[in-house]
Amino acid sequence: MYRTLTLTMAAATALAAAPLAAQETSPQQPAETPPTQAQVQTAAQHYSVIAGALQSEDLESSIKNQLFMCLYSASVRQISDAVTQVIAQNEQLSADNAEHVQTAIGAVCGVRAPEGEAAATPDAPAGETPEGR
Repeated sequence: MYRTLTLTMAAATALAAAPLAAQETSPQQPAETPPTQAQVQTAAQHYSVIAGALQSEDLESSIKNQLFMCLYSASVRQISDAVTQVIAQNEQLSADNAEHVQTAIGAVCGVRAPEGEAAATPDAPAGETPEGR
């Protein structure tokens, strides 16, 4: 499952214009309203995906580091709201599909696949070959 996460993370970078961690927030923004129960449940599901990825032995440490930095830099609420927005704005993504949620999390957190993985994906531009070939 997390091997698929690595591959879908490579494609996720095209889904978001900027990683959540890079977005600026104004300290003068009004206080946020309390989250709804549905928002809390969705955030818990999104956090569960991230926590599972961080504990996976199949996932590259560089991806785990990027996910951890995302959690460190933004609140779970900010991450979850952004993931929900990415899924809503992309017709090809479904909140009911675990791989789609993983892809959206990768896009929101700005996760980049390790260089070897990115070069091995079918979306790699022609002319680029992985090292060692």
